[in-house]
Parts: sequence; C-alpha cells; structure tokens
Amino acid sequence: MSGTIVALGGLSPDHDDSALRHFIVESAKRHKPRICHVPIASGDYELFISLFYEQYPPSICVPSHLELLRGVSQDPAEVLAAQDIVYLGGGSTPVLVAALRVLGLDRVLSALWRRGTVLCGHSAGAHVWFDGCITDSLGPGLRVFPDGLGLASGTCVAHYDHDRAAILEAALRAGELPGPAWGIEDGAAVVLTSSGAEAVSARGDGGVHRMTIRDGRVETEPLEVRRI
Repeated sequence: MSGTIVALGGLSPDHDDSALRHFIVESAKRHKPRICHVPIASGDYELFISLFYEQYPPSICVPSHLELLRGVSQDPAEVLAAQDIVYLGGGSTPVLVAALRVLGLDRVLSALWRRGTVLCGHSAGAHVWFDGCITDSLGPGLRVFPDGLGLASGTCVAHYDHDRAAILEAALRAGELPGPAWGIEDGAAVVLTSSGAEAVSARGDGGVHRMTIRDGRVETEPLEVRRI
C-alpha cells in the first residue's frame, strides 16, 4: 500500500452518516482539504451532485465535482491533481472502471494515490479501487466482476449481506475473485493504509468482514469496528 483508501459500503439519506463524512475529511490531515466528487458511475446524476454539496459544505472542506459525460470544460487530470481527496460516487462499477480507463484517469489516480491523495468512495466508488467485486450492474442478480483498478489487492463487496457473502465465498473458492476480500456493510468503511486495515462505522450495526482462503477453505473474520 502506498497511500490511503477509504472504501465505504453504502450510504443512505435515511441515516445520519455525518460522522463518517467528517472522518473522510479529516483523513486528509489538513485544514479544509480540497475534495472532488466524481459522479460518473451514476451518469453524473444531478441529485447525487446536489447531495454531495449538502454533505460536504465549505465549513469543513473545499468541495467541487467533476462531470465527465457532458461538456467537460477542464482537463480532468489537472482537476484531480489539485485535490487532497478524490471521492467516487456510487452507481455502476463496470461503467466507472471503463470510463476511468478510457480517459486515462486510472493511471492518474494511481499516481495521485502514491503521492498521498486520499482515494475514497461508496458502493461502486469503493469497488473500483480493488481487483474485483460483486455487482448488480451486469444484469439480473448479483455477479462477479474481476476487473477493478487493482490499487488495493483483493476484493471489495459493498452493501455486504447474507446473499453477497454466499456468492463471495463461492467466488473465492472457485478462484473467480482474489483474496483477501472485504465485506463492508452499509454505514461502515474499511480504511487501508501502509499500516494495515481499520474498520470504522457511523452506525451502531455497521460492520466489516474479511474473507481469506487457505488450503481451499474460506475463513471469515469480523473486524473490530471503531464507532465514530
């Protein structure tokens, strides 16, 4: 690991996850860090962009967003290079990965991560940093997607629940996805740094589970969660 990745399971306006947002801002370790929201996974959905500005106000950071579908008026690489935190929103993981690669932003983000920029996101924006994930964006039901950017080794599964756990265990056993695998429940996050992994949650019930495969057997370990 070179820099910091904050992978969130899932967020909902029905829950107060403000502590988790403050945690993300504080992870940059500077006063009012510059944070850029990239909503390409949702098709630059205007509601999600508006929510971002509500949730990351100028009182705690310098927020901005980067649209990549319509009227791109700035060099995306230059925009991202000026940030302390890059936040990728939720939506379709395959679309997100494809867009970043077509635009050459996969290489840009990798370089920024090595430089110390905090990379984070929820749902698809969490999946993208890893080697693979389980997604509902490839057709009916949940499917294996083994083609993430691979900045963090292993697999990420946001919105972790019983169904995803069963599919993940089978995929690990069959060699369709690599370990370790991180199952991240809604409201929780796994923070990966050069020092290791930490699980945090803004909710009383959000958890993170780590799956590893050893001698053909899948072992599941719930991480100790720091409530924030």
